[in-house]
Amino acid sequence: MPPALARYLACLPVGLALAACTETRTPIAVGSESSAPPSLANRDLQPPAAPNPGDPIADTGVVQTSTTAAANAGTPGSSPDSPPGSAPAAGSAPESSADGELSAAEPPETTAPSAGGEGGSVETVSEGSDEAGAPPDSSEPNDGRAPDYEKGEELNFPTPVTPSAGCSEANPEPAQGLASLLIRGVAADYLVTLPDGYDGSAPVPLIFGFHGRARSYLDFVSVDATEIQSELGSRAIMVYPQAQGGEGWTNEPELAPSLEFFDALYPQLLANYCVDRSHVFAVGHSSGGFFAHILACRYGERLRGIGVVAGTLLERECSGYVAAVMIHGVRDSVVDPSRGVAARDFLRTRNGCRPDTLPGPDGPCVTYQGCEPGLPIAWCEHDEPTYDDTNHGWPSFASHTIADFFFSLP
Repeated sequence: MPPALARYLACLPVGLALAACTETRTPIAVGSESSAPPSLANRDLQPPAAPNPGDPIADTGVVQTSTTAAANAGTPGSSPDSPPGSAPAAGSAPESSADGELSAAEPPETTAPSAGGEGGSVETVSEGSDEAGAPPDSSEPNDGRAPDYEKGEELNFPTPVTPSAGCSEANPEPAQGLASLLIRGVAADYLVTLPDGYDGSAPVPLIFGFHGRARSYLDFVSVDATEIQSELGSRAIMVYPQAQGGEGWTNEPELAPSLEFFDALYPQLLANYCVDRSHVFAVGHSSGGFFAHILACRYGERLRGIGVVAGTLLERECSGYVAAVMIHGVRDSVVDPSRGVAARDFLRTRNGCRPDTLPGPDGPCVTYQGCEPGLPIAWCEHDEPTYDDTNHGWPSFASHTIADFFFSLP
């Protein structure tokens, strides 16, 4: 882990003074001439000054912030759903609001909720998305979806290392740390970490990490997704974005700006970092897992694979194919296990896998046999008492299992 990141993450649980962990930053306008994230090589990593999406931007382009909100954005236990009088341990902080309802800024959806829906909130569910084992849909995306990026060049089948444009740029001090883009006039924050020994001369995998509802991108890397940096971040460029338009990724006010954020961030990262374009991945927990599934469906030509914990599939009209490892609690009381099974069965059928399995890649997991070359599907069930014994959190084996799965793909 980079020393600056380690110093920053270390200050989160011990509650240092706000001045030690806050700053005001100028977001980068999408498409501006200076689009590279700022280098933080010569100073400690600082957390974002932008609290929640929707805060106003001054004419100077500096985000207007509340220091309390900025501190809470990355502080374990600061979520409104934290148990009274207790700070959550790693991987054990619930996501839903205290009363399990949507906030006033997130009106109820007209689409169907699941009985085990995340945090009691309603997710945007495409018609029939809870039907387990639905046949694969090979149709092109619906009108209005973001176009494929360099379609035809980033295939999800075994390919040689494919250097991105950033590999040709002289980059003696590669930028890592906190940065932001302007999405719909709002600062969209994200964190970049670089693997050990990265110098921009050789392509490395790129992995997006998506937090759960009512959590933040800093919660995800420092608290919720235990060991994600040691298992994944030690071998890949990690990017942790903040959800846009609300507390999660897939409700009606959230999905469109969050997709715009991904659509702007993806080509910028390929331009500024030396990425192996044939090995770009997404991981997500709960609402972030829902979003990883959506990206896999809409941007199949960009992603090599996904790793989802406590998520489900919301869309079935997909473009391209991805490998996937899915992890779900057998008694998850937030996202019902049947919804994870439905996602597993859809992708298993879509990737041409047989129903028979072999143990692996790790932990309580199995991998389906006979899948199309380079498109394995793995399924893991667990009964760990995560998230106040809701069985909904990131289990202890998840990061290691996802790393084994991702880095074994050709």
